[in-house]
Amino acid sequence: MILSLSAVALAGCSSSGKPNATNPTISLPPVGAVLPATQGTTVPQSIDPCTLLTAPEAAKLVGGAKVTRTSGGGAGSLLCVYSAGKSASAELTVKIDANAADAANEFPSWVQPIQGTAKGLTRGTVPGLGDQATQTRNQDVNAGIFVRRGNALVKIGAYPPPSLALLKAAAKTALGRITP
Repeated sequence: MILSLSAVALAGCSSSGKPNATNPTISLPPVGAVLPATQGTTVPQSIDPCTLLTAPEAAKLVGGAKVTRTSGGGAGSLLCVYSAGKSASAELTVKIDANAADAANEFPSWVQPIQGTAKGLTRGTVPGLGDQATQTRNQDVNAGIFVRRGNALVKIGAYPPPSLALLKAAAKTALGRITP
């Protein structure tokens, strides 16, 4: 089962902090699906998210396990998911807003509103990365980094949770591939 950051953010967790049958995850869209824009933006999403985080880079986030793309990708898709079967997964979501002010207004909702929904969840600011950056960690379940640079919003997450250093490196790489 693939655990997306949004799925864990919105689904409850068992006392161990791991999803279970009582606390299901949200299904991901089919490969190539175009996700709806949020916050009323009408900016065409032309970036292929799988070019911002490649399979070898996603493999680093999951401890070197061989991953394959299992969802998303292509221009117009906002999401790219890589999976190593049921044992590990990494994903990237990207969105380009009309301007930096729109992205700054959207950033708080871009960082999953997950306080109190999962035992052991922590979150904090990440200095020196983009204009705004926040990291989250849910014990041994997953970790993610949420970044805004200008009008670009990027989320990267993985399970099992990689180190903050690996998440920051992946975010820097992804941001470096987005033309301002």
